Amino acid sequence: MSLEEQLRSLFSSGSVVVLGMGNELRADDGAGTVLARRLLGSLNSNQRITIISAGSSPENYLGSILAAKPDAVVLIDAAESGGAAGEVSLHDAESLSATRPSTHSLSPSLLMKMLSLSSGKKILLLAIQPKSLALGDEMSPEVNGAIDRLEEIIVRAVRESERDSSFCEKDAAE
Repeated sequence: MSLEEQLRSLFSSGSVVVLGMGNELRADDGAGTVLARRLLGSLNSNQRITIISAGSSPENYLGSILAAKPDAVVLIDAAESGGAAGEVSLHDAESLSATRPSTHSLSPSLLMKMLSLSSGKKILLLAIQPKSLALGDEMSPEVNGAIDRLEEIIVRAVRESERDSSFCEKDAAE
């Protein structure tokens, strides 16, 4: 199943919290934060999606995530996956190493496990392979391109899931 198909399925499954994380002062590390802010602008009227731009302290938003009672949580972060810069991959908590180095005070894998234990819901990491995490560097063109593609894919997936649910509601009413 393609990434777009996986995201379409995820966003049609119910309410979703999207949490973008990263430090924008460290080049590509800010990818999740930048994408979350862009999604806020594109999807701010959607009732089933809560979007949080958490910066480099995603643990500060655990209460907000749990209060939203989502069916799924998607963390977006720059993360080493061994691929080419800008490559995007989707992971569950079991596929990530708890010891993987992170620029955050709480690693994405540990955050995912905490959320999973607290909510029992589906928790995923949408990882963007960084090119540079150097302090003060600009975001790389590869990661900027990945952010553009992901915004397009996520907005399309959410809008298609809205159309699908409105068709289901019409069918049920008839």
